Parts: sequence; structure tokens; C-alpha cells
Amino acid sequence: MRNNIILEEKSGWLEGMNTMEGGVFRKVENDWKMVYLARSQQAKHGSVKWTFEIPNSRSCLETLTLKAKSEVFQNATVSWEIEAIFDDDRAVTISVPNCSNFHTEEVKKAVRINVIVTLSGGQNQEAWQHAQLFRQSLDNIEEPSMIINIQLKNCSV
Repeated sequence: MRNNIILEEKSGWLEGMNTMEGGVFRKVENDWKMVYLARSQQAKHGSVKWTFEIPNSRSCLETLTLKAKSEVFQNATVSWEIEAIFDDDRAVTISVPNCSNFHTEEVKKAVRINVIVTLSGGQNQEAWQHAQLFRQSLDNIEEPSMIINIQLKNCSV
């Protein structure tokens, strides 16, 4: 976003995804009328990485805001981190303590951003579904379960 103008918008969890591990898939619970992402039953952990590049050399990354829904049960965890990669190949990893409303300026002047989420933990045979990403009601189709807002600024000389 530059000057409060949306330059690009992606929709759907697969759009912008770079890599995935642990067989992350969309689980629909018709009995509970809920939907979420979970890792495969065999995986100890699952992760998804979304990548965003700043292609225009006249634009500089200024800030990043992340809002996402998740739910955990039975000692499971959903952990987030942001990787900011700069044009000198320097990388900074930023831990996200709370994904409900995270904002950072540590990404300033980065040329690529990776947003990484890892699903792990849980107990017994159902451990795979105890870390749930983007959990929401099947009836709730209007409200986004993740918003990544990347603010740009003009950095021409």
C-alpha cells in the first residue's frame, strides 16, 4: 500500500505461498461447522511460508502489519515469524509474539518478506488437529482469517 492505495491484493491461503511442510491442508468439520488449516496426521509439525517481493526499486518497504486467526488445544502451538531480506542479502528474523495485531518497522527497506507459521504440539492421536490456523465458522465467509498489510514509501533519490 502506498499513499493509502492498494497496489496488490491476494485472496486465499495458497496465493503467495512459497513453501509448505508437514502436509498442511484445509480441514472442514461439518459436525461443528468449522474450517481451519491443520498439518497431516503423520507430521510432528507443519509450516507454511508466504513470500512478498518489492519489485519496484523506487519503492521501499516501510512497515508490516499481521492479523491472523488461530486456535490451539491440548498444549499445541501456532508460532509466527517474519523474515526480512535486504538487498545486501542480510536477513533479519522477527518473532511474532501475538498474531492478533502485530506491527513492525524492523522490515524497513527490505526487498523481500517471508511470513512463516508453524503448527506443532498437541496430544494423542488427534495432535495433528490441535494446532489450527485460520479457524472460523463455515458460515463466516466475509471476514478474512489473515491480513498482511505491507506499507511502502517512495524512496527515489
